[in-house]
Amino acid sequence: MQRILPRKWSEFISKQPVLRIATFGDRYPHVTPVWFVLDENTFYVVVDDYTKKLKNIRKNNHISALVDYYDPSNWQKVKGYKGIMLRAKADIVDDPQSKEHKKARKMLQEKYIAYAKKYRRWMEGKDPKGKPIIIKFTSSSFSSWEY
Repeated sequence: MQRILPRKWSEFISKQPVLRIATFGDRYPHVTPVWFVLDENTFYVVVDDYTKKLKNIRKNNHISALVDYYDPSNWQKVKGYKGIMLRAKADIVDDPQSKEHKKARKMLQEKYIAYAKKYRRWMEGKDPKGKPIIIKFTSSSFSSWEY
C-alpha cells in the first residue's frame, strides 16, 4: 500500500542534497549516498549500470532510504535535527528513450546543474561508457523525527 507523504515532509525532502539508500546484498546491507529528486510521491535516483546497488536491487528490490538534516554548527540546538526514513520496493527504469526516464533525467539535471553541465549524459559516475539507469520508488511506509 502506498502512503502519501505529508506536504511538510515532501518539501523538506526536496530541499535536501542527498538521500542515503540501503540495498541488500549477499551478507550485509549496502548503504550509499545518492543524488535524487522527488516528483510528488515518487523518488528517482540515477545509477550507473555496473553499481553494487543496482546489482542488489535486481536480486532484491526491497530498499530503505534516509533523508536527514542536522545543524553541524550547533548539533545540540533545539529543532536542529530532522529526518525521514522510507521503506519501499524499487523499480528499474532502464530504457533511456522512455518518457519516464527522460522526465527523471531532466528533473535530476535541473536539481544538480553543475554536475549536469560537466557530465552531459548524466550518469552517477565519471565513466562515459556506462548506461544511466533510473531507480524509481514510492514509499510504502515511513517514519520521521524532528527535534
